[in-house]
Amino acid sequence: MQALPTIEIGEVIRICVDFSLAPLKNQQYKPDPSTFFLGWLLGPCVKLREVSIFHVFGSPDYDGRLFAPLLQHWARSCPCLEALCFLSAHPEDIVKALPAFKNLLSLQMYISAKHNISAADILGMIADCSVSLRKLHLCIHSDTEDITQSLQRCLHALPLREVELCDADEFGTIGLLPGNLGRISWPRTCHTVHVACHGEDLISLAKEIRLSNVRHLGVQVSSDSPFMAADVNNFLAALTCSQLEQLRLEIPMKGDEMPADVLKAIRAGAVTLIQKLQSLHHLLVLDVSSRTFLRGLTRLAKRHGVLLRKPPDWMPLF
Repeated sequence: MQALPTIEIGEVIRICVDFSLAPLKNQQYKPDPSTFFLGWLLGPCVKLREVSIFHVFGSPDYDGRLFAPLLQHWARSCPCLEALCFLSAHPEDIVKALPAFKNLLSLQMYISAKHNISAADILGMIADCSVSLRKLHLCIHSDTEDITQSLQRCLHALPLREVELCDADEFGTIGLLPGNLGRISWPRTCHTVHVACHGEDLISLAKEIRLSNVRHLGVQVSSDSPFMAADVNNFLAALTCSQLEQLRLEIPMKGDEMPADVLKAIRAGAVTLIQKLQSLHHLLVLDVSSRTFLRGLTRLAKRHGVLLRKPPDWMPLF
């Protein structure tokens, strides 16, 4: 923070700051770090292309509305700005400023239902922004609110090519959007989808993917949701009629090992997918025993031109 005055803001291309790394109210800095940093950012950022600002979800010392004037300044003075990532507690201020960013291509936001405006209303505001977003990553904490219709409208109102959807609570814990993803149809322009979902929603998700132009799919099955081995097998089998080129599937382990019936279902589904989905060239399954899972599949995959990578110890989707 002390080095900021020595940095020429006009030459900065990318900014990434995490206010959760230190308390916002720190006696070492006068004024506090957030105010000092925001003041520095009000300079002429003429070359700025990407901005990522994070904080502790639900922090009582944090006021996301401080960024409203900063966003207005960037909209006027940053013609090169293409990507915004704001995991803040006041998404309405961000959304209100979006129409002014004519060249914005990527947006990542945290949407919470714990403020005066609902998640559905925020999604509606994004849909009405008339921006030419290509990538949209939303962490939505909607409690029991049904956001299916507003989320659907938001996705189809923008020329999106890549979509990432998950739930994140006030502590930043990534989860799923219960009861919503299985009913979402994907825009015809969208080629990449990453989602966190219930195991029981896998089949309905696969059916919508089959009707789409999605080429790259990443799915993280929640460890908190019950699912049957048949859900996984049927999910993979249903994708044989899709246009997928890459599939990344993260299945939660129960204890130290994958249940035998689930592992068997994954293998059976993977075999079907490799044999029947001609467009597939990359299949990655995480959180399974690599030796057990890959046994007998490597030769089959090679024969069909599909790349299988050894699952790492931990590589979360989100």
